Amino acid sequence: MNNAVPTEPSAPPPGYGPPPGYGPHPGYAPRPQSSSILSEAFSWAWSRFTRNWLPLTGVSLVYTIVVLGVTGVAMVWYFLGLGSFVALSQGEEFPVEVPHGAFAAWLAAGVVLLWLTGPFLYSLVLRVARGVSITGASLLQVPGYGRALLDSFVVGLLTLLGTLVFYLPGIAVAFLLQFTLFFTLDRGLGLLDAVRSSYHLASKNLGAVVMVYLGVVAVSAVAGLVPVIGLVVAMPLTLLLGAYAYVRLTGGQPA
Repeated sequence: MNNAVPTEPSAPPPGYGPPPGYGPHPGYAPRPQSSSILSEAFSWAWSRFTRNWLPLTGVSLVYTIVVLGVTGVAMVWYFLGLGSFVALSQGEEFPVEVPHGAFAAWLAAGVVLLWLTGPFLYSLVLRVARGVSITGASLLQVPGYGRALLDSFVVGLLTLLGTLVFYLPGIAVAFLLQFTLFFTLDRGLGLLDAVRSSYHLASKNLGAVVMVYLGVVAVSAVAGLVPVIGLVVAMPLTLLLGAYAYVRLTGGQPA
């Protein structure tokens, strides 16, 4: 990436932030301290959630329904398969024929749908952080949607592979690359530049990012105590925490 600042700025690329390589705009706040960023992020995220609860919970509800559908299909498939395996191991006939092909197809369709809808949530919280007005039409407008799909697929695949290798590498990948989609949607970066930028941002602001990451984990844990409703609220709230961290740690001031 070219980090030089031109004397005459050009128009921003598709997205919501300044052109790639630009320094902070006048009035941007200094980077926050690790000790205070979590409380600031929570305060900001909850405030913006209450102001934009309708579009945030609307998109989150659609995503949650798909998540529950995928989870339900996976659980039914698992228990039917387990019952069939136990019956066969005991020389008995299982009363239900398990349609493994149909379950696999439904599960794959649900995962693909989650992949396709994910960038809409990221785009929405980024609009909130940048102070861009949200309309019904804008909910379906995701600048750099194709790049975001590619990035989310690659990051998700790396996280899955890391999880399968002693679990901890998957956590490390998810942690270091958590800002990839924000860089893609906000600055129009390609896959490698977005991954590299996320890695540098997280590794160079380790204390602050760890604090926000723990906050995300805490919100997710509390949401698990209130099925469905908790997930609908927690999903946009945790993404708002991430958007706040992204904007502040890159030298900006969330709207």
